[in-house]
Amino acid sequence: MANLPGLTHLGTDDTLLAAFPPPRCRIAIGVGGLRSNVLRRGLFERFDASGYDMVTVVHIRACVAPSVRLGRGVQIMAGAVVQSDGLVGDGALINTRAGIDHDCFIGDHAHIGPGATLCGGVIIGPGVLVGAGAVLLPGVRVGGEAIIGAGAVVLEEVPPGKVVIGVPARMRPAMGEAQTRGQGGEPS
Repeated sequence: MANLPGLTHLGTDDTLLAAFPPPRCRIAIGVGGLRSNVLRRGLFERFDASGYDMVTVVHIRACVAPSVRLGRGVQIMAGAVVQSDGLVGDGALINTRAGIDHDCFIGDHAHIGPGATLCGGVIIGPGVLVGAGAVLLPGVRVGGEAIIGAGAVVLEEVPPGKVVIGVPARMRPAMGEAQTRGQGGEPS
C-alpha cells in the first residue's frame, strides 16, 4: 500500500466491512472499468450479498429525466444527460458528459464511457463497456459483455461478447485471425 500524504490507511475492504456492517453503512462503488467491468461487478455483488444498501449517486450537474428508472448502485457523473423513458440497470456507470437519448435501456453493470452518445432506443446488454466518445445510432442493440471501442460509430447490432472498433464499427478479429493476416489469411 502506497503512503499518500495527508491520508490515513484504514485497512482492507474486510477491515472496513467488519467496522461498518449493514445497515450502519451504505455503499457506492468507486471503481470504473478500464477494459472490463469484472472488478466493479464483483464488488457490487459481494457487498449486495452481504446485505449492504447499494446507493445510487447522481452528480448535481447531471440531467436525468423524471421518467427514467434507475437501478440500485447506479452512478451518473457530471455533465451526463439521460433523456426520457429509459432504464439504467443495477450497478451501471454513466460517465462524464455521456448522452443517453430517449427510450434507451442500459443493462446491469454496464459502463458508458465519457462523452459517449447513445441515440434513441439503444439497448445495452449487461456488463457492456462503451468506450469514450463512441456513438451508437438509433435502435442499435449491444449484446451482454460486448466492448465498444473509444470513438467507434456503431451502425448495427453487436453480438454478445464481441469487440467492435472504428468508423464505422467493425468486429475486431480474434487473436488467431489477426496473426494469419500477414500469411494470406482473410479477416472476417
